[in-house]
Amino acid sequence: MSSTSTLGEVTRESKWREMGGRLIRICDMDDHHLLCAIRVLRNMSPIGTKWHGIPSRRRMWLNAMANEAYARGLELDPLTETEPVHE
Repeated sequence: MSSTSTLGEVTRESKWREMGGRLIRICDMDDHHLLCAIRVLRNMSPIGTKWHGIPSRRRMWLNAMANEAYARGLELDPLTETEPVHE
């Protein structure tokens, strides 16, 4: 999993690269896919999938995806002690 945008702001229009290489905008992800991607960014993937992008961009992607999830009324897994609070 990684981003296609290397500079600038990450928004709901930003394209996420799936494991298979396909690009999809955050706003076009179905709810399940969005929540799974958030788990990857939080290092909580049940299958061990890891973020392979630039570490400093990870929080930007997490914020954009979490904001999309909240806008849809989805519930995220509770924060762990080691995680920063997303904005």
